[in-house]
Amino acid sequence: MGREGFWPRFDFNPTIKRLSEASGIKPQGHARECVLWCDRNDDGTAQAEEFRFGQMPKGRGGGFALAPDFTIHAPIGYLWKPCTFTPTGVPIYEAADIAETPGAVDDGFPFYSSGATRFCGEDGNFYHLFRRNPASRPAGKGFWSGRSSEHVIASFDAAWKPRWFVGRKAIGAAGPGEVYYPYRNNGMMADCLFVSDMEGVVHLIHRDGFFVTTILQDPYRKTVPGPDLLQVENFSGSVMEDPKTGAKRLYISSHQATHVFEISGLESFKTLAPVPLAISGPQLPAFASQTAPGECLIRRTMGARPAEKGFLPVQGIDWRRDAFPLLIQRDGRPAAEIRMLYDDQNLYVLADLLTEQRFEAVEIPKEQPKKTSRNAPKPDPDLTSVRRFGAAIELLVGIDPQADPGRSAPMTGDQRFVAIQLSDDRFSGVLRQRQRHGPLPAGGKPGDADRNQPHTYVGPAARLAFDDVRFLGDGQKVQIDRELPLQRNGQIVYFKIPWLHILLPGQSLKDLKGKRLRFDAGVIWPGTQPSVTYWQGRNPAMRLTGDPAVDEALTPDGWGWFRLDENLPAAADDTALAGMTEKPIRIDGRSQDWEAFTEENPIIGDTGYVARFRTAWDEDNFYASAQVSDDSPLLNAASDPRVLFKGGDMIAFCFGAGDSAVKVAMTSFKDKPVVVLYRPKSASKMPYDFISPVGRFAMDEVRQITIPVSFLRKTTGWWMECAIPWTTIGLDPQPGQSIPFDVQVNSSDPAGQTNARVSWWHARSAACCANLDIPTEARLYPAEWGNLILGRPE
Repeated sequence: MGREGFWPRFDFNPTIKRLSEASGIKPQGHARECVLWCDRNDDGTAQAEEFRFGQMPKGRGGGFALAPDFTIHAPIGYLWKPCTFTPTGVPIYEAADIAETPGAVDDGFPFYSSGATRFCGEDGNFYHLFRRNPASRPAGKGFWSGRSSEHVIASFDAAWKPRWFVGRKAIGAAGPGEVYYPYRNNGMMADCLFVSDMEGVVHLIHRDGFFVTTILQDPYRKTVPGPDLLQVENFSGSVMEDPKTGAKRLYISSHQATHVFEISGLESFKTLAPVPLAISGPQLPAFASQTAPGECLIRRTMGARPAEKGFLPVQGIDWRRDAFPLLIQRDGRPAAEIRMLYDDQNLYVLADLLTEQRFEAVEIPKEQPKKTSRNAPKPDPDLTSVRRFGAAIELLVGIDPQADPGRSAPMTGDQRFVAIQLSDDRFSGVLRQRQRHGPLPAGGKPGDADRNQPHTYVGPAARLAFDDVRFLGDGQKVQIDRELPLQRNGQIVYFKIPWLHILLPGQSLKDLKGKRLRFDAGVIWPGTQPSVTYWQGRNPAMRLTGDPAVDEALTPDGWGWFRLDENLPAAADDTALAGMTEKPIRIDGRSQDWEAFTEENPIIGDTGYVARFRTAWDEDNFYASAQVSDDSPLLNAASDPRVLFKGGDMIAFCFGAGDSAVKVAMTSFKDKPVVVLYRPKSASKMPYDFISPVGRFAMDEVRQITIPVSFLRKTTGWWMECAIPWTTIGLDPQPGQSIPFDVQVNSSDPAGQTNARVSWWHARSAACCANLDIPTEARLYPAEWGNLILGRPE
């Protein structure tokens, strides 16, 4: 059984192709139709009358898992039971018999389940998977694992009430209880749920919610060649027990083969009687003790790069660990957490919203023009009143260090920011309200951010005048987005605000360093009567009342406090220095020429120290040397130099940005150096397409080149040095020049047959560190790189 569109393997069989086309099945593309063959006459061959073609309910499909009773469990909550069996025991299915799994279905269910099987066990409980992909995800290992940061293997009772949640995201190599990217429930055996992980392993979870173990070799740990090392994307899996022999087997299908593993040891599991368990209180973040009550620290990101999706900084940052949480309660219960980071350009905000109602974009009523015509422009929403419609994040900031800390009325620098995403994406952004804008410094000239746009809010009993009320949309470098899939019972909203929209005229970020300033954060909840809850919000006037002249008022005495924190650990340095040499460095396998260059740059991977490198330059060449730690040094089995990065051990030097990016990769193959140049965009056309089952990437120039390079094996690794002409790189070097730059080290498996792990000096994203998808591995990611500074002559 398979999906005809995704796996077009039936095209080579004219009979099956003719039958599928006659049934309306598309021969190509991601169709959701399925093709089912049952050997109805027990002869071991396929006849036309034995094929059935059907469409998955609601047009949804995916892979399948087979239960011990031969029930086929399909993704998104469907199952297929055999209607009968042949004399030799072959199950027979009819296309019309597919049915929904009992209980909740996907509509409105708060779990993302693409590819996952909603599995119903023999105990009557349900087992399901949950994966998310927020922009704040950490850099997980592998192409698939890095695409999500929230992983849960879940169980529900027969009424779909939660029983337990198991699994923790593996940032590096998975430890006990950690998962990479769980993809499919494979079924249950000996009271254990088997779950296939996309990164090539299978997790065992006891039906009572205990993480038992992980089987098959983990590709991100030290591996040994053998049948239990898949090294393929693990989309599938089923566990079955032979009814005659009792043999327990796990079946996994890769692209061109089916792997069969015999399982033993399950009979040794025992369930013990319950015992009392003492649980201590939660562990607070280390920086929580450094704050006074009602005060938050906002950490500097220090060189962090944005995520490949979204714009929040992620490199070297764990938002849950490194950003101070502002807990917001609603009706006495935790309802949201807001976290913030900053750099010299922006304040970054991440809000986790816990709500059973989707935090959807809202529709703001539009002012109707007095005169209408067919060609009249569409009216814009009244963006000055976005707080009145809910579904928004609110920040209250007092930015003037000289203001009275106990003030009950606003002073210069007190302002409100309301982040909202309207139904019309043109108006996604932040509303800024300043009641006291403040004068320009002497001789200052107002810019766009300093010109006041006054607005008056009129209520039944009063009027409230603001000096400046404006909507900061995408055109002013304010961005906001939200993750639509619910996170259990909520979702994430994230945005950034440039400091130029926060600071007063003539003020700089340095003026805030070390200062304790007024601040609060809140959530405006959607509904027929929007309500607002705050982190502090001590002044009763801060609650929405229905009177805009009261709702919009700023009351700093009810706010908390914030400080910009410079002292917490920062991300790794992003600059390497290339010393200028007076005479060319000899590329002869000797290290004497490098003794004068003491600037060493370490490369740290998920398993710890990987390598260290030095760089130098003159007018003709870029020079580099590297010492790589490796138990099986200089093994690479790439038969095609253009896919050198797939074969095993390799080092690559990357330069430039945008269309000028270039990578020079090199290794020793059969004791001879092999060097390959990669350019995504190039006037010299030597193109090559990198193709995998899930994608394609074309480069303009991929070719083998000859440069001076030397490799030397050592007992604990290998050493190399090279000279890359600037003409090859395509740069005209100048003393003091800064060049986007990074160094990539690939490590082979012990057999030297494939690339087992990828480490970078600076880059950290999942895409950069992928090793199971050729197009992803081939791409260059200059936004992730650090910088190379060309030193000046002594």
